[in-house]
Amino acid sequence: MLVSIACSGQKFKIYSDNQAGLYRLKTPSDHPGQAYQIRAIKAAEVIKAKGAEISLNWVPGHTSVEGNELADKLAKEATTIRPISNETSFGLLGMIVKECASDQWLDTLNQYELRSKPNPINLLEAISMENWLEIKLPSGTNRKYC
Repeated sequence: MLVSIACSGQKFKIYSDNQAGLYRLKTPSDHPGQAYQIRAIKAAEVIKAKGAEISLNWVPGHTSVEGNELADKLAKEATTIRPISNETSFGLLGMIVKECASDQWLDTLNQYELRSKPNPINLLEAISMENWLEIKLPSGTNRKYC
């Protein structure tokens, strides 16, 4: 939106109470949301190329800063709107791959638990002492010494 109205000499100040979001705009990353991050960075570059100035400013949240509560409300509403783009980022793809790998690992673990052998200690409880001695003592051993 600012890209279409920006002209030389204008100054745009963007305020946010989200320090992490402001930081991400200054330092590109490959985390989820990368496509939006790149889009915002490119828009800022176009605005600067037109000769306008743009600044990102942090304001404390929930401290009655004029307009901040309305901005929070609008941001929450925006999260319910379906995206108009089908673009994705490497960060989101990486997150999906990790989730699939984790699901496969858990499935494998659950299958192992279903077919695993009973605990040997429980088997010992099921064997009588007489049978246990027969198992442990070599044949021909006199039991009266045991």
